[in-house]
Amino acid sequence: MLSKAVSNTELWFFKTSPLYIKAAHSTFLNYIKKKPSTLILQLPQGPLLLEGVLLKKTFNCKIVVDVHTGFVYGHTLKGLIINKPFNKLLNYVDLVIVHNNEILDILSPSIIAKTEVVYDPWMFIQSTEQTSSNDKYLVFPASFSPDEPLLEVLSAVNEYKNIKVFVTGNCYRNPALLRFSSSHVEFTGFLNREDYMKLLVNSFGVITGTKDEYTLMMSAWEAVAFQKPLILSETKTLRNMFDDYALFYNWKSKESILNALSEVFSERDLTYARKKLKEKTINSLNTLTKRLKEI
Repeated sequence: MLSKAVSNTELWFFKTSPLYIKAAHSTFLNYIKKKPSTLILQLPQGPLLLEGVLLKKTFNCKIVVDVHTGFVYGHTLKGLIINKPFNKLLNYVDLVIVHNNEILDILSPSIIAKTEVVYDPWMFIQSTEQTSSNDKYLVFPASFSPDEPLLEVLSAVNEYKNIKVFVTGNCYRNPALLRFSSSHVEFTGFLNREDYMKLLVNSFGVITGTKDEYTLMMSAWEAVAFQKPLILSETKTLRNMFDDYALFYNWKSKESILNALSEVFSERDLTYARKKLKEKTINSLNTLTKRLKEI
């Protein structure tokens, strides 16, 4: 979506294996063919940053990196192997983009000096038309990553029993969770974009979360985009961003999750909170556009 928000950009997207060899090769060929003056690279892939720095030194182009949390805060074995060895290469890029203010706490002063906080441009999310339905269900857009409190949330949902939750995503990444499947919890499997948007647009709201700091979920922005009630885990990062918009739960407390579920159907006007988030997002995008012209 960032490519839609920044004018005069072209999106390159390459499907590849975990080693990113094919993506690195395709990136190089595209660069040689088109010779853009600026490359914006989306990281969590450390090897892509290495290629960007080499292109910068060879062809004197500008390198901007869109740093996802996992690149600087990854604590899984895969994250440490793929990203940690490349972290210091951030010193050689022209501009760093991050997506929340809290992540600045774990960046070095030299990196912070060339970092812009840019909120995901959720206004560009396109949806399908809403259909009339009496079903009041929530959606948990899941990645089945270790940081998601899915076990705790689904356990509470099956105890609460007054609501249904659809869990999207590849559930076979954590098949043990399938034991929570019931009349109140349904695993959809991976959905294509159209089916996912249809499920989301016709839902009552979104429940999601993380156990980690410095992390924002795209699904939270999707809830804002469609002005859906949002239930989030309590972290400093999420609270600072969505304080006026979301309901929060302590993922370690079943009682806290149950309270959030019971409150989600209360009448809450989200219009003003959504407007404030839109203003913050647009301001961050305008600042980014200005900064890109200056590098």
